[in-house]
Amino acid sequence: MNFRSTTLTGMALLATAGSLLAQDAATTAAAATPAPVIPPTPSAKSPWENSIGIGFSIAEGNTDNMLGTANFTSVYKGKSDEFGFGLDGKYGEQDDKKNTDTQSAYLQYNHLFTERFYLFGRGDFYRDSIAEIDYRFTVSAGPGYYLVKNANTRLNVEAGPGVVFQQVADESDTYATIRFGQQFEHKFNEGKTRIWEKCEYLPQVDRWGNYIINLEVGIETTVYKGLSLRTYVQDYYDSEPAPDRKSNDFFWITGIAYKF
Repeated sequence: MNFRSTTLTGMALLATAGSLLAQDAATTAAAATPAPVIPPTPSAKSPWENSIGIGFSIAEGNTDNMLGTANFTSVYKGKSDEFGFGLDGKYGEQDDKKNTDTQSAYLQYNHLFTERFYLFGRGDFYRDSIAEIDYRFTVSAGPGYYLVKNANTRLNVEAGPGVVFQQVADESDTYATIRFGQQFEHKFNEGKTRIWEKCEYLPQVDRWGNYIINLEVGIETTVYKGLSLRTYVQDYYDSEPAPDRKSNDFFWITGIAYKF
């Protein structure tokens, strides 16, 4: 073996060794570098919000007083459609005599044409045996608009023609109305607390002195996961009540609710 062949052989061995060392270094570097952490994709929030609430108060002594309430609401908020359904019932006694007995329900559908403008269709039912309202059905429809609409605050107004079917003090009546409605809700403390207010005014079209006003204002705060405490007031005003009955019924309710 001459000097030239020896040199060529040595150079080949050095090139092979360098290639092996480079591959080993690359493997070691790859092993030492941690794999990138890909954060989990957050689950989409359900457009449905359901709630069951109960309230109960009792007093004994010079006056025995008991009031129980229960309600259920289901709300769907989509990009172009919104849906709401609710049930509410109250029963109370004072000195072993019934003084509260009401049941109500509502169903509303909104179709949004823009982010804020929508058309609604709504149906309401109300019964109050103490006020001698055997039944009151209200059907209405019309335009609505969100004056404020963001993640924490919603304020909307709506108005439209409707019809009232009712039987009060055993007398049936049907008349045309215009429903003026307004709702407000604001969430704070990272959504754990909310305040709300809603009001509607329903006058008789051909006799504006006959009208109904329904009002509700409340506050709710989450205490554990889906469990929350709430307190709210409800006021129902009927300008032409049954004979010997008062126009105004006012309730102050405190209770618990579970959202799912």
